[in-house]
Amino acid sequence: CMAYEDPLTGLKNRRFIEEELARLAGDPSSSFGILHADLDRFKQINDTLGNGAGDEVLRVVAKRLRVCFPIPSEIGRMGGDEFIVLVKASNPTLILQQANAAIEVLSQSISFGETLVEPGASFGISFSEVHGENVHQLLSRADLALYEAKALGRNRAQIFTPELHSRLTKEKALANDLQLGVKNGEIEVWYQPQIEAISGSVSGVEALMRWRCPKRGVVRPDQFMHMAESLGILHEIDGQILSSSLAFASRMAQSGHVLPRLSINVSFDRLAEGHIVEEVQALWQDRRTQLSFELVETVTFDGTTSEVVTHNLDRLREVGVSLEVDDFGTGHASITALLQVEPDFLKIDRSLVANILVDLKCRRLVTHVIGMAEVMNIGVIAEGVETSEQAFCLADLGCHSLQGFHFAPPMPEAEFATYVRQRQGARLPVASRRSSR
Repeated sequence: CMAYEDPLTGLKNRRFIEEELARLAGDPSSSFGILHADLDRFKQINDTLGNGAGDEVLRVVAKRLRVCFPIPSEIGRMGGDEFIVLVKASNPTLILQQANAAIEVLSQSISFGETLVEPGASFGISFSEVHGENVHQLLSRADLALYEAKALGRNRAQIFTPELHSRLTKEKALANDLQLGVKNGEIEVWYQPQIEAISGSVSGVEALMRWRCPKRGVVRPDQFMHMAESLGILHEIDGQILSSSLAFASRMAQSGHVLPRLSINVSFDRLAEGHIVEEVQALWQDRRTQLSFELVETVTFDGTTSEVVTHNLDRLREVGVSLEVDDFGTGHASITALLQVEPDFLKIDRSLVANILVDLKCRRLVTHVIGMAEVMNIGVIAEGVETSEQAFCLADLGCHSLQGFHFAPPMPEAEFATYVRQRQGARLPVASRRSSR
């Protein structure tokens, strides 16, 4: 019947699949699996070779699916590059084997003129569980499993489980709340001071993001950064942090409390934006506080920094922005990359600071990092300092600035402003025992 056929591929269409699902779900004797297939690189094929190539790929995929899932399976095209296969069996192991075999077949090259394309495919698999379930529930479970398969790297099959549903439901709620939070201005900047190791004076401050969610309370970035990145809104958050923290530094300077240096974490995607330098120039009007970008993406230091990022880093230096390498000593940054990036500061990772008093190898590594930095004329900041003993040790080793809960935790704007005012002119007992002798 033409009413149930997809005209491009000759497979069943969405209407048929939904009606067949409803029929199967209403039959207490039926047992079936739902496989939701999606091509992994179809958009790229369409964009580079045109709709004609895309249509040919869909027709070939349809033929291959018929071979992989013979009658009595029902195969339908749901639209675009999405397909549904209804397998009238409920053996998860067998169906997973079928799906993996189909992935291999669908990944084989397809000729289009003189061009070979390799579409690839991912499968989400679910099974009928309760008699009388509606079509939306049945399709939704397969769709969630497909989402997980793609998140795990594509070109794979994933079976729906209650645990998967629980996790993805929480992630979806997090995504919705975060998008709304960014829109409603719920992202805040908190500040943690950096203390000059010899004098004990404030040498800088790091701007740290927090999300003050009405439902979740104050949320640390490690709990939502991955979601911001997957949603493509990390650059927007970075922009808000830059604007808010520079405005705060300017207000502090106007009140007579100049912050020597303001360090802001910047993502790799943000560094790749074409207008970042112009944005910095527009926002950084009060130059009494030195602006420093903390480069947090490990890909920035793998020795193969993109030309756009390299160009932007050079331009940022030209307009006066300092550069810092975060988490140094954890294996992310190479010497070659340091020569390429030419940072003004290295931040010794907190994992090294935590063990510096009890692990001789760790202390030697920190000593070598500080010595290397001195040769390259790079300042050294240690983060995660939690005890006076750690502070004295790092100062003795030659570390320039210290940051951590031993001095102060990250604080909201008003609390940090009070902290600065209260210790105006004060000096903390951080000076090294060697220098005091």
